[in-house]
Amino acid sequence: MDPKSWFNISRFFTLIGGVLTVLGGYGLYYFGQLKELKTNEAIKKSEENAAIAKSEAAVANNKTVELELDVIEARKETAIANQKTESFRLNIEKARIEAEKSRLKAEELKLEVEQTKLEAEKAKLERENLLNQQKYIKSITVQITALLPTTNRPITNTNTSYPNPSIPLEKAPLELSKPEANHIALFFLHNYSMTQISEDLQEIKFNFGYPEMQEQIIGKDLSALDGKIKVDCLWEKIIEKSSWNSENLNKTNIEFKILVNGIIAHRTTFKAENAENFIRRNRLNFVIPNTSNKIKDVVLGNKNQDDD
Repeated sequence: MDPKSWFNISRFFTLIGGVLTVLGGYGLYYFGQLKELKTNEAIKKSEENAAIAKSEAAVANNKTVELELDVIEARKETAIANQKTESFRLNIEKARIEAEKSRLKAEELKLEVEQTKLEAEKAKLERENLLNQQKYIKSITVQITALLPTTNRPITNTNTSYPNPSIPLEKAPLELSKPEANHIALFFLHNYSMTQISEDLQEIKFNFGYPEMQEQIIGKDLSALDGKIKVDCLWEKIIEKSSWNSENLNKTNIEFKILVNGIIAHRTTFKAENAENFIRRNRLNFVIPNTSNKIKDVVLGNKNQDDD
């Protein structure tokens, strides 16, 4: 083959090489741009994904914060609920304690009621026992007070004296008996007192202690004093000791009392002429009317004592 042919061939291949070079360069450029575009799209996509992930992470963080806030709120609510539960428990415990106190108080009141009932029953029995004892004569004494007129006598204090045992009548024997001659009790004067209470009035008090023969009256039923009672007292020797004015005896006053079991069971008062007769006769003797259980009723508290 001649050189020209080779030259032409060489030029053809050179042209082909140039074309290929151009095509290669363009291809390199094109595919480079395409790769860059894809890379950019990948980067953009990655950035978008990163943004989405970041956004989702932010949302997740917000949700996490919200959850944490919810947890905190739940804890607060739990704490409040626990406080309410504790308060409720304490209230229940307090109510239980109050209920126990009320129960104990009710038991205490019940015991007090029972104690009161027992004391009332005891008082009733004691009263019945006392009433049963009061039905009997445990003591009986007699007191006489005489107010006698005097003339220009100086006022004196009370002077208490005792009868002279060697002078029997100075004992001023006093007898209580029934009109049918049934003896009740015999008394002797225990002591007497004289007081000049004013210039024209003297007071003499006779105190008769226990009866001489106590077994005749002490321990008997109060009914032993029912009915009429004769009183006879020989008080001459004591009256003689007084400086009474015989011309003015109409002002005389005599009070006679029978005390049974420490209670004034009977009182009789004599005034003026009635009292004057006893003084002039130097003897106090009279009959207590039918008492119809009056002395017994007075001693037992069923009736008030009034003057007869």
